[in-house]
Amino acid sequence: QGGAEGGPQKGYEYEIQSGDTLSAISLAYRQKGVKVTPEQILKANPGLKATSLQVGQKIFIPGP
Repeated sequence: QGGAEGGPQKGYEYEIQSGDTLSAISLAYRQKGVKVTPEQILKANPGLKATSLQVGQKIFIPGP
């Protein structure tokens, strides 16, 4: 359990809203100064599919 990474990943939990896309979410975080791409969001959420985001679903946004 745990590795040399220094604990859990830093980041943010985000709840999917109606009409959200990974591009829109990553853009919103970039505007807050968090540089994240849709690809990084997908990597941080194994099994997440960009085409099937569910309203109310919580995803992890990796931090800097």
